[in-house]
Amino acid sequence: MVRYAERPVGGALHNMSAPPRTRIEVRPLRRGAAPGDESASPAPPGADSGMILLATVSLSHLIRRSFPPYRDVGADGRNPVWEASGTPWEGAASCANLRLCVLVALSEQALNESQPPDLRALRRLAGLSVEGLEEAWLAHARRLRPEDHRLPPFGLVRPVDLTEPEESVLETSTARAVIIVSRSAGSLFIRGRAPVLPDYTRPLGPVRLYGFADGGYSHD
Repeated sequence: MVRYAERPVGGALHNMSAPPRTRIEVRPLRRGAAPGDESASPAPPGADSGMILLATVSLSHLIRRSFPPYRDVGADGRNPVWEASGTPWEGAASCANLRLCVLVALSEQALNESQPPDLRALRRLAGLSVEGLEEAWLAHARRLRPEDHRLPPFGLVRPVDLTEPEESVLETSTARAVIIVSRSAGSLFIRGRAPVLPDYTRPLGPVRLYGFADGGYSHD
């Protein structure tokens, strides 16, 4: 029979009095302020991950710019009205889904921004069903190429409270605005996703798009 020499266990326990320590340092992807710069303004949402503001989009503003007679009225702005009649606006007010009609007309204009708004487009759209109008928006949005408008592969979308937004801070390109809205769902913008419909049952509130400042975006 083999017998093992007994060894005191005190020495082994003594060695565990100072166990190894692991240090983990987390460095968020952010652009820090210069040393001693105490005048920096608070970072916008997304800035702590290296994202910057790319666009502020208000479809309601673009609709009013292209189709001035359109208004959202009422306590909560839910009631769309058309405050004009006669050529070339004749028939616009008869559109049963007025907000959706002007939204589709705006998406059609986005396909050729070099031309003035087609004021007769609403007359053509007035007779379409809701399903027909929705499909028209999606068809127009599918024809717009995000890669042609320097938009990122993905971004962060946040609603913004701009009751009377200054025109100087708003996106002026109808095409870019339609692309951003049609390829956003929840808080995410995804350039390669299939277009979706915005919630046209209520006024179209402004949103801001944040993305990474990488100096340019590749064409897929």
